[in-house]
Order: sequence, then C-alpha cells, then structure tokens
Amino acid sequence: MTTVTQVQALFISYIAYGSEYSDIYAGSYLFDTYIASANLVHTPPANLTSNMVDFYGLNGFILNNNEAGFRISSSWSGNSFKFETNSNYRYLSYNYIFILGSSCSDCKGYPIYFENNCVAYCPTTANFNGKTCVTCIASQRWNGT
Repeated sequence: MTTVTQVQALFISYIAYGSEYSDIYAGSYLFDTYIASANLVHTPPANLTSNMVDFYGLNGFILNNNEAGFRISSSWSGNSFKFETNSNYRYLSYNYIFILGSSCSDCKGYPIYFENNCVAYCPTTANFNGKTCVTCIASQRWNGT
C-alpha cells in the first residue's frame, strides 16, 4: 500500500530595513542536490558571533518517507546552523537575519562614541578626529589627527 500526503500552505513573512544599518546581516541556505542526508550543517560566510538578535526559519523542505516519526530540528551554535531529521532531507530552504552589535548600533543620530556613550558632538574640552573625541591633557595641544 502506498500513501501520499501533500501539504500546501502559503505563509508570507518579511523584515524590511534601510541600507543605513550596516550591522544587519541576512542570508540563506539552500540544499537542493537531491542527495539524501539526515544531518546538514551550514556556516554563514560572515562572522555572526557577536549578534544581539537573530531570526531564522525554514522556507520549504522535502523529506523521504521512511515511516519514521516526523521530526525536523534546526539549531544555531553561534558559528553554524545544524539541521536534523528522523528521515532524510531531499530539499531544504532556510533563511536568517542577524542584528549585530556595535558600540553605537542603537544610538541613531549620535554617531560619536566617547567615554562609553554615543554623543552627537564632542564636549568643548575635546576635539573630533573623524571617529571619536580626543582629549589632550593640560600640557598637550591637539595636532589635528
């Protein structure tokens, strides 16, 4: 006896963000070689170990029907994704988005990092060198670099 089960669903989800956010990384993984595998691993090409928030999930999959209990799992180790099943994957589509941390990532409008704070401008006792505020001690004078 042969049985065929077909599941059809449409689920649309999106995250929109502007190009000004350089600390957001989005990617995808597609396994479509049609060579059966019960365990898959995907390592994103970027360093995502310092992420503050992450979203990830399955877009689609095809599994062998080997009469094992249905199970699909995915996990993030901090470096790579691991996908496991009781059956064998024939196709897997997976997407992810990471919000990475930086010293001023949540200080929109205040791009200068100075004394553990994000500020809009340097105090009058300091000079801006293009990245941060530079404070000279009383016996020194700022040379502009």
